[in-house]
Amino acid sequence: MLQGLLIYLQKYRTMAVHKLVYDIQEEEESQLLAIHTNMEMDRLAFFMNKHSNVMLAISKKPILVTIQKKTIDFTHFFALDDLEGFRCYLIENQVEMPEEISTPAGLFNNQMVTATYHFLPELKQVPYLFKIEGLDAAAKGEEWVKVLQKIPQIASAYAVAWTQIKNKNYLIFN
Repeated sequence: MLQGLLIYLQKYRTMAVHKLVYDIQEEEESQLLAIHTNMEMDRLAFFMNKHSNVMLAISKKPILVTIQKKTIDFTHFFALDDLEGFRCYLIENQVEMPEEISTPAGLFNNQMVTATYHFLPELKQVPYLFKIEGLDAAAKGEEWVKVLQKIPQIASAYAVAWTQIKNKNYLIFN
């Protein structure tokens, strides 16, 4: 009986170690870049396609995120490179939506205002995010930063540390 309990504890402890290694591996296999530009998203994707060998295409399904009891649609572009074994996503980080605010009785009962929602609130100043998934994503991220910095309309592009992001679940795409 005691021997069976020891075997069970050893198996349980081994599974926990494997899970920790797996979580660390997930972060190493993806890279997140911040892109600062005033361009529209489709124009940005066009320039990224023009300056690289990846063909970003708009995704038919937007990313749905619930913020303040509202479901917000975040548009994104997607590219898959089977030869080099990586996927990449261009995601808008800021969405502006008109909202109607009702005020107490008066001349203007309902007013329309524009509310801004962020995909990653920790990075409010970043208009676009670019996520790279796959083998050696960190090296691909460095290559992409160089490509993005060559595009004149992009003010800056840089890698974002995973420690800056509070909710990584938004960045899991399938």
